[in-house]
Order: sequence, then structure tokens, then C-alpha cells
Amino acid sequence: MKSSGAWLVARSLLNQGVDTLFCYPGAAVLPLLDSLCALEQINCVLTAGEQGAVFAADGYARSSGRPGVVIATSGPGATNLVTGIADAFMDSVPLVVITGNVSTDKLGRDSFQEVDTFGITMPVTKYGYIVKNAEDIPAVISEAFAIASSGRKGPVVIDIPENVFAQTAEYRCPEISVRPLKKDLSSIEKVVSLINGSRYPLIYAGGGAKASACKPLIEKFASRINAPVATSMMGIGAFDCSHPLSIGTAVAHNPLPARALQSADLLVCLGARFASKAENGFLTYNKKMKLVHIDIDMAEIDKNHTADGYLACDLKEALELLLPRLNPKTESLVSLLGSPSLPPSLPFGLLAAADSVLPPSKTVVTDVGLHQLWAAASFKFDGNDKFISSCGLGSMGFGTGAAIGALFADGSSPTVLVTGDGSFNMDMNELATAVRYKLPLIVMLFDNNSLGMIRKFQKKSYRGRYFCSTLNLRTDYAALAEAMGARAVRANSEESMVSAVKDALKHKDKPTLIHIKTPINILD
Repeated sequence: MKSSGAWLVARSLLNQGVDTLFCYPGAAVLPLLDSLCALEQINCVLTAGEQGAVFAADGYARSSGRPGVVIATSGPGATNLVTGIADAFMDSVPLVVITGNVSTDKLGRDSFQEVDTFGITMPVTKYGYIVKNAEDIPAVISEAFAIASSGRKGPVVIDIPENVFAQTAEYRCPEISVRPLKKDLSSIEKVVSLINGSRYPLIYAGGGAKASACKPLIEKFASRINAPVATSMMGIGAFDCSHPLSIGTAVAHNPLPARALQSADLLVCLGARFASKAENGFLTYNKKMKLVHIDIDMAEIDKNHTADGYLACDLKEALELLLPRLNPKTESLVSLLGSPSLPPSLPFGLLAAADSVLPPSKTVVTDVGLHQLWAAASFKFDGNDKFISSCGLGSMGFGTGAAIGALFADGSSPTVLVTGDGSFNMDMNELATAVRYKLPLIVMLFDNNSLGMIRKFQKKSYRGRYFCSTLNLRTDYAALAEAMGARAVRANSEESMVSAVKDALKHKDKPTLIHIKTPINILD
């Protein structure tokens, strides 16, 4: 029996186990949305805009470990997704992005709401398709999910012209085989020799360490070689903060990782790519230190720093190969480092106070700015706790959508969004989405009426000329949240923050915004 292309898409998504997707409608994708409506088995979450939808799909993927799915129409609908697609590409997040387009006979004619979605997104996708025949849809969708979620994960874009949704074809269950991961284990003996020959090894765990989902193996590895573990922001959650070998996240407000680097004679990098943001803080090499780099993507080896030994494969496989060959160490760099401490100032105290009353298995989402660093340094992540943040692209406006997606992935996990007024102004419309779906999101909004990170750069490098970084807004964010249908409270002390969080946790059917008024020169 033949079915429409739109129905083939809907059925293919169902066969991939999709139960939730995020969308914003438009004429070019109405046939698909109508088929999803008729199917009645996939929850289609309507966001306030396409950017919120793609960030929600991103948050859903990071929380669940499954590909996030987003649907948008042609033209501006598709272009509004590009920042979110690039964000997922930089942070290796599996997404399947389905966009409508004008009919095939109108492609290339500057038709109404026509853009070259494939061409625009090509540099920031793992793979892309333009589907011109309905009979290809089942195979394309099946392959897209396999590509997005295999090897180094990433976004895949499927662009479907409007008339292809109307074509009819038989549904044939495709047999898809993804090209096996290219591995290189040729220098394993060199890696073993470097680790066994080191006195003070240091482990740096990145996003790949978290994506590999092998926390027990990482703990065994660290314990075997008695090495302290620092994580990147992407790696938060790969190693428990409460573990005696944990020295926290490599961010500006935590001195231990940088201190460890000065005494380490070997850095073992697990699934991190030495991004420039880390270069500016944690990764200041001492000349005597060797480097072992383990990464699933061979392209990352020697890209930013030359490795003395490497393994290009999945981290789980690498650790299983290494552990039986490593000699236990009795000495540890940890004994030389001292205890971590945070600055006794407003943001750290408030966030630590909030963390003290949050239940286990919490999810902390951040936007981008100073508050992102405060959250990474202040919250403790153990067990099933999750940290979700835009780390590679650094997309302001990421947070609210991503937090919504995380709640759809795991509604039982207390979910907190830490944001600043600069970022929140970019995506505050999605708070209405959280209200619509009765999501118990807790928003901690630091309001210093400025772009704090930009202000910090201007003070350091531009002699304090704070041009275009002071917002001069008179927005009452608590009143705004209430106007959208959310709850709102204010906090300005650790005691009031504890009270606000406890109260918010009692409300399971609506979001709560905690407005934190802070000085414009906070931490100057």
C-alpha cells in the first residue's frame, strides 16, 4: 500500500523510537504536521520560535542520550535553526533536523521562503540530505539517525521539498549499515609506557568522556594511576565531584587544575579537544609535561597540541585495553595541591546554597556568560546529576529552550536554569512554552543590567570603556514572569535563595523565576 511522503516521514520517526519532537509550523511542513497529528503517537512540542525549538531538541538529546528531533518550515524557519545546529555540531550533540522547502520545480528560482538550507547548514552538520523522491524517505531517516548517534555524534539535516510530502510510495523497512568507526590503536604500547613511566599524571576529561558513558571505568583508571581528575565544562558529570581524586572543573574560579598542571609530568586527555577557551585558562603547559590523547575522532589528535602517544577510538574500548597493562601508583599529585575554595562573594554563595537543597539527580542548564562559569564552579555534580551548557559555540539564548528539552527528556529530574539578564533577554519568550506545558523549571536569573562577560573584557583590554555592554533596561523580570503565567520570587541572600528553591520544588505544574538583583560591577 502506498503512503504519502509526509506519512512516510511520520512512520519512519516512530520506527526510530521518537516519542517527542520540537517544532514550529509553516506552510511547507504542514503536510508532515498533519500526518503526525493523525499518527497520535509522537508528542510535538510547540515552542515560541524555531531557535527555541532547536535548543530544546539539543537539551533533550544531552539529557536523554538519544537524538533530538526538530521540525521547521522553509526559508526563515530553516535559517532560524542555524545557530542551534552549529551549537550541536561544536558540542557533538546528536540532532535530526527536518526542514521543509519549496517544491522541486521552484528550487533555484528565488521563490517565496526559499533558501538553500543544505548549502547554508553544510559547514555545521555531520551530514545533510535533500530528499527529492518520497520512496527515499525511510532509508534517509534511518540513515540520518544512525549517523547522528554513531561515532562522534552530531547534527544531521534533512531538507524535504513540499511536493515530496505529497508524493506517494511504498514503505520499505530499510537495512542501514553505518561505516564502522576508523580506529588507530597503533601506539598503545607507547601510551602504556608513558603512563607507567610517569610520576605525577593528571587526567583531563572532556565531553567525549561524558558521551562515552563509562564513568566506572574512568574511576578505575584514575584510581589505578592515582591521578587527579579535572574536567572541562563539557566533561562535567564524567567524574564525580565527591571522588577524592576530583579537583573540579577547569574554569577561572577554580585554581586547582591550573596548579596541578605546573607539577604534572603527564597529561592524559580523555575526549577533550583543547578548545581555545580552555587554552586561555587551564591549559598552560609546563615544558616537562608529556601528553597522551585519547579521542574517538582522529581529526582531534595533534590538531591543537602534538601528542606523545594517542589512541583514536571510543574511550570505553581504550580504557578496557589500558587497565590490565597499567602499574598501580602509590604517589599522587593530589597531595601537593591543597583544598579547593571559591571566592566568598554573592554568586558563588547563592548557587552553593541552592545546590545544598536540590535533590539528587538534578539537571543544571546554563546560558552563556559569567553565570555559566559561576554555575560550573559552584554546583557539585555526582551520581546522575547533569550539566548542560553551550560550551563550544557559546550561544547566548541557549538556556531556556535547552532546559525545556531536558525536562521533556526527564521530567523527574529537578531542573535549574542559571542565566543572566543578557542571555535571558534573547530567549525569554520560551518561558511561555514552559508555562504552556506546565514544566517545573526553576530559573535563577542574575540581573546586573549588563553583559557581564563583555564588561569584564572591556575592563581588562579596553581601559574600562563599557561601550554597548550596559543594558540600561528597566525590566521587572519577576513581573514579566508572572505576566507569562509563571511564578516569581526574589532572592538576595543565601537564606532567601534556600527558601526560594525549597518553595519552587513544591510547585510541580509551573515554572518559577528567582530574580537575583546583582551589582553591575560584580566581581570587577
